[in-house]
Amino acid sequence: MVAGFAGVARHQLTSAEQRANPDDNPLAANEHAAAGEDRLRSYAVSDDLAVLDSAVDDFRTAARQSVGHANHLVHVTGLIRAARMRYARLGRLQDLDEAIEAGERAIPARGAGQARGRMLCQLSTALRLRYDHLGAADDLARAVTTGHEAVRLVPSRSPHFPGTCGQFGAALHSEFLRTDDMDVLEQAVAQVSAAVDWSDGRGYRRAADRAALCYLLVQRGKRTGSLVDIDRAVRTGREALETIAPGEALYGTCLSNLGLALRTRHGLRAGTEREPATDDLDEAISLSERALSTAPTDAPERAVYQVVAALALRDRGQYDTARAPGPTAGGGAGPTAGDGRTGRLDLALDAARAAATHPRADVPTRMRAGLLWSDIAASRAR
Repeated sequence: MVAGFAGVARHQLTSAEQRANPDDNPLAANEHAAAGEDRLRSYAVSDDLAVLDSAVDDFRTAARQSVGHANHLVHVTGLIRAARMRYARLGRLQDLDEAIEAGERAIPARGAGQARGRMLCQLSTALRLRYDHLGAADDLARAVTTGHEAVRLVPSRSPHFPGTCGQFGAALHSEFLRTDDMDVLEQAVAQVSAAVDWSDGRGYRRAADRAALCYLLVQRGKRTGSLVDIDRAVRTGREALETIAPGEALYGTCLSNLGLALRTRHGLRAGTEREPATDDLDEAISLSERALSTAPTDAPERAVYQVVAALALRDRGQYDTARAPGPTAGGGAGPTAGDGRTGRLDLALDAARAAATHPRADVPTRMRAGLLWSDIAASRAR
């Protein structure tokens, strides 16, 4: 009877608190979060922006209604994820701002372990994306610190472990691009390798992890001149393509990353072989073209694919030009505006220009594309 009376008293107290603060409603918060998850699944199939907008609203309400309760971190995680998805769709900075503000407000909230780690992983990713958008080094520093804490909190037995490692690896890669610190790149490779090993050990492969590892191995191989790394990157890139179907979200990225690995392997072999085969370079161009065909004109990833295409086309044009006969005394000429050699350089120049001026490309991509554009233009003029 005493226990029953205490239960009634707690119910009355909770009801009174909810009347005083209508936003405090953890049960309703759970219902809104469940609706948000349903809408995210629906959006993945329909690509309907209105459905994604409703999902963001649901998670926003769930986060607001659960402050101070056990599931608050879970609902904030959902809000950050949904807002990031809308940023990926529209490129609106305000979505990242909302995601980051929600995550940082939730840091003092009660809860530990995996739930906190998952929220910190999402917050780290949002901070990294805002760094890519604006170039503010403080955002990237916080992304790395938060990602490191997320990996510490999410246990290796959790199904969220590979995703957490992969996102931390992405933050470390951005830090490497900023600092050119090889130790940071090694940490990034280690994190993404751990994600790949985790999935392999459980009998399935995640295309996202393999695509990311392919890219990181290319970066390390370029810096060290290691053909072993590049060969591994090519194998890993092919494995990524084997695990993903055309039309899936990361299919274009898998194509482009494998193309980059093949183009880099040709470059390393060209430095040691008198007549390196052009099979890798030709396949890289083909893969880049296929990647571009998957990306709408306004998609930010299109700029990344254009950079890879420009690199492969430039290398092929320069390779052919270097091996073409020069002008002769009888009036013969080297490359002309109508032949395949200059045609490839022109296509490379166009691709680099398009990437450098893409309205939704991130800052690092625009910078790389601008430098590549200048390099191609200079070689085209020679």
